[in-house]
Order: sequence, then structure tokens, then C-alpha cells
Amino acid sequence: MDFKSATKKVLDDFALIQARKKCLNGKHCPEAEPEAAALILADVYANLPAAGVANRLFWATDILTMFRDTGTAWEVVGAQWYMREIHTQKFAIATTTLTTGYVWYSPIQVPRTVTVDGIIVYHDAIAAGNLYIALYDHLGYLPNNRLAVSASTACNGPNRSQFVPFANPLRITPNVYFAAIESDNNLDSYVSALLHVAFCIPADVGHGLKWFYQNLGAYLIPPVTATPTYADDMYQCLLMSLRISSIP
Repeated sequence: MDFKSATKKVLDDFALIQARKKCLNGKHCPEAEPEAAALILADVYANLPAAGVANRLFWATDILTMFRDTGTAWEVVGAQWYMREIHTQKFAIATTTLTTGYVWYSPIQVPRTVTVDGIIVYHDAIAAGNLYIALYDHLGYLPNNRLAVSASTACNGPNRSQFVPFANPLRITPNVYFAAIESDNNLDSYVSALLHVAFCIPADVGHGLKWFYQNLGAYLIPPVTATPTYADDMYQCLLMSLRISSIP
């Protein structure tokens, strides 16, 4: 290789290194393509750079999600686009009425980072009142802090499902949560658990996730911090579905 060719190769290699450094800093770098296609960036989701380098990957370290740059937008890699609802645990077909002023907490397991915008409830033969729904995190697998809540919402009629939106959508990460429901009419009936009482005792998480209740004494907005009582009644785990509005 003559001096001129060797010099050009050094300069070309240096330019490629600089281009790759630009990509690693989250900048658009067409001069590094297709080499840039193999780059994987890693940072918190808030630092996701602008799209523009096709096939570049970004690992969001705080929400444990991989994104791919299409060249015009970021998309989740391997996203479960079919997943639009996550159901509460331990339910079968039965019905129960909800005592006025009681909040019922049913466990729900979220397997990936998602944004949720409300809860779907399932009315049985009577739906005459109003309801609140809320979402709680857990402390020792008991409902703890309220993360999202709805406005008081009129039941939409018997024998049907009803979507009740949160005041604001919420992004949640993989964990155990509790979907909460409260009614102002003790005749309202909902789809709930059936014949699980034998599997609920004793009340410790080593025997599976439990459901809980709390007596507020009146129809009030679900509390900011739950103080739950263990529910050994077989019928008080309500069938509810956390609705996913986007991934993540």
C-alpha cells in the first residue's frame, strides 16, 4: 500500500470512529451506516434520542425495555401488541354484591412495562349505582399506595362490561398491583371469584396472592394509603381488567 492509500485509510477509519461516537451520543449519523445499525445505546427512557438511524437499538435501563429505531420512529422490540388487558387473579364465574362504603382490592400481576388508562369491570344482573375504581401498589403483597383513581362513575347497566378511566394514564413496571373497586349501592352485583376459600387460608403470601377489603364507612374516594383487612370470603375477588393504552 502506498503512502497516499495508507493515509486515506487512516483518515477514513478516523472518520468512522468519530461517526460511531456521534451515534453513541444519540446523534443522527448517516455517515456511519450501515455500521451504526449494530449499535446498542443504553440509558434511562427519558434520554431516548430522536429517531433517525434505522435499526439502531436503545435499551431503557429504568423500564427494562428494548427499542428499535425504524429511521423515523422508535418501536418496542418484541412488543406484545396483542396484550390489551391484564386480568385480576383467582377468579371464576360467580357474582357478588358490594357493601356500600367498602373498597375491595383484587391482586393483579403485570408482566411488562405498560401504560394503563383505566379498569374494565364486569356487571352482573344489577347495576344501579355509582362506582370508583383505583390502582394500588403493594407492600408485602398487601395493597399500599394509590397510584391512580377514577372519578365517581355511573354504572352503565346490567350484564355488561364497563371501562372506567383513570383521571390520568399511568406507566407501570412489572410487579404486583391491586385493582380496587367501590360501589355506592349494595344491590350492585359483579362477576367475582368462586370456591377459592379453601386456597386462601391461612392469609399469607406463601399460599398465593390474596384479596382484601377496607371499610370506609361511607361512599368515599378510595384512600391514598390503604389499610386493608384480609378477605377470607370466597366471593370478594372481583374480575377486573387493567386496560393497556400503550407499550410501554
